[in-house]
Amino acid sequence: MSADLAQSEVVSGRGTQPTSQASNELASPVVFRNVLMATDFSKCSERALRYAIGIARRYSATLHLFHWVDPTAYRMVGEDAVQMAVEAAWRDIQQLNTDLVVKGLLRRIEDKVVVEEGELSEVLPRVIDRHSIDVIIIGTHGRTGWKKMLLGSVAERIFREVLCPVLTVGPNVVRSRVKDDGAHDILFPTDFSPQSRAAEAYAFSAAAKYSGRLTMLRVLETEAKARAPECVARARAELQSLAELHHRETDNTEFMVKIGPPADVILGAAGQKRADLIVLGVQARRPFADRMMWPNAYRIVCESLCPVLTVRSLANR
Repeated sequence: MSADLAQSEVVSGRGTQPTSQASNELASPVVFRNVLMATDFSKCSERALRYAIGIARRYSATLHLFHWVDPTAYRMVGEDAVQMAVEAAWRDIQQLNTDLVVKGLLRRIEDKVVVEEGELSEVLPRVIDRHSIDVIIIGTHGRTGWKKMLLGSVAERIFREVLCPVLTVGPNVVRSRVKDDGAHDILFPTDFSPQSRAAEAYAFSAAAKYSGRLTMLRVLETEAKARAPECVARARAELQSLAELHHRETDNTEFMVKIGPPADVILGAAGQKRADLIVLGVQARRPFADRMMWPNAYRIVCESLCPVLTVRSLANR
């Protein structure tokens, strides 16, 4: 196995076998009581907002509209500029809230507005703790190459740093692909690693919540082609065992085993199954030196035609 593949979010078919105790703990239904919609008032955020509203309504959760003001650029102008930016953000987010109320989009949804100024790595944990946030929704521009190196990706920073799950709506997401009443075709790539195990409960719970079809995907390393038949059979049996531990009905569950580069395979499978949602375990944020690399999770988020729910493993703490 190559070093790059070994560090990816979805790796080879040699993952640790699930134990009954661990899987039963993860099988508890996931409940979202507080949803944080992180907005920068862009078109990307506008697309993601629709999903945030839908999730808040489905789970009877409180929707928190959140905007973060990065003071770095404003301080070059002066301290007053920071305060003016914060005040402008409050006006914008309150106007957004009012527009949603007038349009009737927040009917039967409790909502709050939140504006914070400071370093994102300090602000976000504070907001999550103060408001007991269960899931974050964010849109992304999907920057790549030099744009990503120079400007970075706020979405990737968030889903690799926070401990609660993050639903990212990428630039290629087509709203018409998703039914109004939720995700009915869910793709869950797993290799039984700590990252995949962290996402496991959310995949099974979402499928149950929306009465959806669940496709469980196992990605095998390229080197396994020489002994593919036995590897595929064993991987499929492992997926079936995991579904049984979660008491998942097999008539609404598909077991898919593919060989190839993880990101390519996952995106291909999502397109093939016309997935409404991908549930993906991820690693913690990597250092600046790795920013130009193309981690699987970020590429999947950028290119996916459906939202991606990423879940960080506690093993990354």
